[in-house]
Amino acid sequence: MSKFTEKAEAKARFDQAMIDADIEGLARDPEAEALVDRWRKEDVLVEERIERLKALYRARQFNAAE
Repeated sequence: MSKFTEKAEAKARFDQAMIDADIEGLARDPEAEALVDRWRKEDVLVEERIERLKALYRARQFNAAE
């Protein structure tokens, strides 16, 4: 699979996830969405974006528990 195809597929999956979240009435996270958008523009690999998001949410949970 070419890098273009992988990016297009990842974008399509992300877009579908946002649609599904809207249908389910799940809250959006503007900060995380902006980060993902920035990382996409910076060509950060999908796997790295996932790890960065996990770290962001872990930090949030840790800070909320304090």
